[in-house]
Amino acid sequence: MPVKFELSEKNIFPIQSLELSEHPISPTSSITSTSSPSKNKRSIRRTVQEIVESKDEDFLQSPRLSGYFFMFTSYMILLISSMKAQNSKEIANPKLPVNEWKQLSSVYGSVFFITASILIIAGHFDRFLMPSVWKFILKRGSIVECVILSMFMTFALFLVYAGTSSTGLGGFAGLNSNIYFSSWIGFSACIYTFDLWLKDTQQPSIAEWLKIFSSKTNFNWLFTLLFAILALVSQIDVFYVGKMLSNQTSILMMSASAATVILCLFALIMNRYFHTLKWHAFEGVISLGLAGFWSWTVFTFVGTQGLINSPSNIYFAPWGLFYFSISTFTMWLKENMPDSLK
Repeated sequence: MPVKFELSEKNIFPIQSLELSEHPISPTSSITSTSSPSKNKRSIRRTVQEIVESKDEDFLQSPRLSGYFFMFTSYMILLISSMKAQNSKEIANPKLPVNEWKQLSSVYGSVFFITASILIIAGHFDRFLMPSVWKFILKRGSIVECVILSMFMTFALFLVYAGTSSTGLGGFAGLNSNIYFSSWIGFSACIYTFDLWLKDTQQPSIAEWLKIFSSKTNFNWLFTLLFAILALVSQIDVFYVGKMLSNQTSILMMSASAATVILCLFALIMNRYFHTLKWHAFEGVISLGLAGFWSWTVFTFVGTQGLINSPSNIYFAPWGLFYFSISTFTMWLKENMPDSLK
């Protein structure tokens, strides 16, 4: 016997007959949650913090580590060379004896840098003794490390003077080239490490800072100024302390170095505040005159036949002035050359 089905609104839409309660059931109520939103936020925050801390704690990938190794090797060479020079009597210049405090400064100063660099290098690998202390000192953007590197650069510059001046072991008194070059290389290692610190903190490096000048010649003027200051200081040291050259020659070279310092400062100020056509023409005359004078100085006083013929500050400073004065003039030509000739 066939079964009959009666269709009615009640059969088709049975849900309409249900009465809604005061607290309706959420469609997602069947899905159970293991944590609240606040706990999720805390866990996300904790995860991000762990990632940041893990990056800070990964000192083995620190770019500054290479700078500290560079510093260590440079001052190790300085220490070995200073100890050998201290025990040797053959290098002593009877006309110009080595100053004792400069000799001791080269020895104990290199010991200080070797010890400090070893401690900092070991701190990069320390995970058991004082990891929190090293993390505070060596973390990215640490002000403590910035202060340490600034002190290193200042003390390294002092060792440059002690080791490379006329009465130092690397000067005319000691005539030790290893001490001369290792003193300067150690100072360069400190600057290099500080430059890595700037890059690691997303700040402009020294090279990037030098590129912000509006005038392209300012870069060359700045380095000409630095070598002119080095030439003036080294000439005062040699001529008055060492008394190695005649009065006429010393007055000529010191006057030229002092004039170069003044002209470089004048050019930097004028390029910063004045951009007139007359000044740029005068700048070309100044740079050409400096290039010609320091070329004559190198050919006359520096070299195997000249009065200055051994590695020293007074030897390399004229070469630096020769190179950067010519570079300044050639850069001036490029910057002021008419468009039709470019």
